[in-house]
Amino acid sequence: MLDKQKLAQALETLRSGIFVVTSQDAGKAAGCTAVWVTRASFNPPLLCVTLSPTRHTFSVLQAAGKFCINVLGESSLDVARRFGFNTGPESGKFDQVPSHLGENGMPILDNAVAWFECRVSQVLEVGDHRLVIGEVLASALQSNEAPAVYVAESFYSESQNQVRAGGGSGD
Repeated sequence: MLDKQKLAQALETLRSGIFVVTSQDAGKAAGCTAVWVTRASFNPPLLCVTLSPTRHTFSVLQAAGKFCINVLGESSLDVARRFGFNTGPESGKFDQVPSHLGENGMPILDNAVAWFECRVSQVLEVGDHRLVIGEVLASALQSNEAPAVYVAESFYSESQNQVRAGGGSGD
């Protein structure tokens, strides 16, 4: 039988970047922090992100058919927390976070190290999440800052352990 505590400890050893996934539909922007992002193909260029279907950002992404993966730098943990712990369409996540719309209409964070605007290619049901596969339409490197690496101990504070234990937050 699977020991969930041992699984949780083992999963904490997996490292990934920290990203903000954004989308916009009908003039309304949405975004959430994600750490489950990876490349899927060179030709065509495909990226994958795993999101909860219960989150507002996922609904906006589905309606728009497009999204942007913003790669955060080491100095942007405050942005990651803002997009990870504030939830809902009225949360004001984009307030005080400079951004602009890319050539495909997706919100791009001005302080992102790099970004990838994508068109949704496939959405697969994988357990309690959805694996969104996107074809890269446009991308850019905006900074030489080192990308942030997700380490749970430094990302979560004591006051956020309840959120963490419940599987995270964001939208």
